[in-house]
Amino acid sequence: LRVQGLFVKLGVSVYEAAEIEMILSRRAGAVDFVQLPYSVFDQRLRPWLPRLRQAGIGVISRSTLLKGMIPAAEERLPAWLSGLKPAKARLRRLAERAGLDAQSLALLSCALEPDIDCTLIGVDSPAEVHAAADALEAAAKIAGLDGELRALAVEDPKLVDPRLWAELGFR
Repeated sequence: LRVQGLFVKLGVSVYEAAEIEMILSRRAGAVDFVQLPYSVFDQRLRPWLPRLRQAGIGVISRSTLLKGMIPAAEERLPAWLSGLKPAKARLRRLAERAGLDAQSLALLSCALEPDIDCTLIGVDSPAEVHAAADALEAAAKIAGLDGELRALAVEDPKLVDPRLWAELGFR
């Protein structure tokens, strides 16, 4: 279809490292972009980002705000996601040190990741678009926080992979 001119670039959406491995080992020349879940809490696929870049495959991050769970007040988290509370508290403290709110810091942590080309965010209003733009203008505030942001990764996939939330009680 590419040869026929029906499209110029091909992208695929992945969830797991095994899917990235398959692309890198068998389809690297066919895939131009990979869309993957990535947030300040969900960094499971971080090790593959440089490999995708080296293969000439662009990276689009999604689930940047973890379906709204990152900006949600800790007391409003569903009980089945209470395991995120310690990470949310650490994010909030780090954001306060940087003079930002937690949502802005979470967005910046993805948008400024050197091996991510594009970060998708969901918005419900023009005000949220403006807030995201304001966050991006505050990029200088997070200089030197890379290590601390990486330390916010949550290891339990059930807490950061919305596909698994049903097992915890999501309806």
